[in-house]
Amino acid sequence: AASRDILARGPDGGFAGRAVFPAECVTPLGTAASVDPAMLTRLGHLGTAYGAFARGGFAPGQTVAVTGATGILGVSTVLLALAMGAGRVVAAGRRAETLDRLVALDPARVVAAGYDSIPAGVDLVVDAVGRVPGPEPTLAAIAALRWGGNAVLVGGVAGDLPLRYGALLGREIGVMGSVWFDRAAPAVILGMIGSGHLDLSALRADSYPIEQANEAMAAAAASDRPDGFTHVAVVPD
Repeated sequence: AASRDILARGPDGGFAGRAVFPAECVTPLGTAASVDPAMLTRLGHLGTAYGAFARGGFAPGQTVAVTGATGILGVSTVLLALAMGAGRVVAAGRRAETLDRLVALDPARVVAAGYDSIPAGVDLVVDAVGRVPGPEPTLAAIAALRWGGNAVLVGGVAGDLPLRYGALLGREIGVMGSVWFDRAAPAVILGMIGSGHLDLSALRADSYPIEQANEAMAAAAASDRPDGFTHVAVVPD
């Protein structure tokens, strides 16, 4: 019911065996052509993370803190941070088992943290916390930023952020939002996947045929769905 306004503006959705797009909206797969297409449905999440890195001024070697790190967007952000050369990735979240899996991706660079124990000196925060009622995890990550650091909000916190004007001013901290990514991003990400720099081998896609699109939507929305290493994909014939 909540999608009716959107469907009225765009009645032809993406659940189709064939689709027509303007040529300028298509990105060749290139070296990623051999990758399972169900895995490439992560491009939306990986692109969201890439957009956050671009807007936050990320540079290789920096320390990145990812809040909401155990969800699909959070896991994707950690993977991309490693691929883009982060010196250290602080994965902050509440699912201990998933945090352990994130650390196992690269124990030399990934550290797990609770929201109350994010170490100070972070260069870039990517806030991927889902629809939680309070801003406490986000505020804790912002407080861990170094002087001149940036926080990019890509999650879905329901409440407002009570930010102290003097703290932002005195520490020259940037706090900004990022919804999507520029049109060049998919080619960059596909290049990283095709070259092996962005390793998707730890991920799993639960694939459904297009005839079971409703079942796929229900699985994606389930409260007991797996952690962020697993996503749902609808695969046309």
